Amino acid sequence: MTEDELRGLIEAHPVEGDVAAMRTGFAALARAAGPVDLSGLALSESTLGPLRTLEVVPKGTARTPIVHLHGGGYVFGSPESHLALGVHLARAAGRRVILPAYPLAPEEAWPAQREAVLAGVATLQSTFVLSGDSAGGHLALACALHGARPDALLLFSPNTSRAYGRSRSRGNPDDAMNAHAQDDRLAAMAFGRSRAADPDQTLLERNLSGLPPTFLDLGSDEILRDEGLRLAQRAGEDGVRLTLRLRSGFHMIQLFAQGFAPGARSLDAAGAWLRAHDAALAPGA
Repeated sequence: MTEDELRGLIEAHPVEGDVAAMRTGFAALARAAGPVDLSGLALSESTLGPLRTLEVVPKGTARTPIVHLHGGGYVFGSPESHLALGVHLARAAGRRVILPAYPLAPEEAWPAQREAVLAGVATLQSTFVLSGDSAGGHLALACALHGARPDALLLFSPNTSRAYGRSRSRGNPDDAMNAHAQDDRLAAMAFGRSRAADPDQTLLERNLSGLPPTFLDLGSDEILRDEGLRLAQRAGEDGVRLTLRLRSGFHMIQLFAQGFAPGARSLDAAGAWLRAHDAALAPGA
């Protein structure tokens, strides 16, 4: 699939309207990318504490899991919408990938999402990697700052600040999967009046020194680019081992990794980084 073809697919499946319409539209967009290739993998439904999950397991692997938190502005998205992403990430990293269904807004307001994920990962009997895209990246980062203790973080274009004046590439027409007005509308549903006072809405102002090694993927054409670059700078100032991958393209291209080569390369790079991280920690390394 070319970028023009992907943009056409996105345009043909708008995510707009009321909450039900946005959820239906996003699910339809994910399905329109084509059936997910599960060859060489086992797929099962399970639970992670209070959360329903889909689990993708490469055959023959017993490695500790990646818990990937889906994007969708905390209003839409699901394990099913992100299954293709989870499948590609499982192959790239050689790890089991757990895709939780965390509570969504406006039915459940923040911090219900954070607390549910923290309760879920607390039940894991092994070490784990925490991963997320867009709002899921914000959720992964917030959980790591609230005691989740992952071995590593994989962040794909996370929302990190609502201080838009200094941190946001506003009005970028090249970002086919995100727009400032829509992002702000979703944030209002999720965070309501708590936004100004909640430190989780200004993660760039937090002390990041307790974060584990982190992989950060950003698109050059997305509205979240600037705040992502500030996150990388702030992490470096706080002594976090962060690897920044600045790629071309727009937001959430990882959703389309099965048919869109840049999305596949993004997840392949994250998987390779994680394999190198594991190798560095192996006995005798």
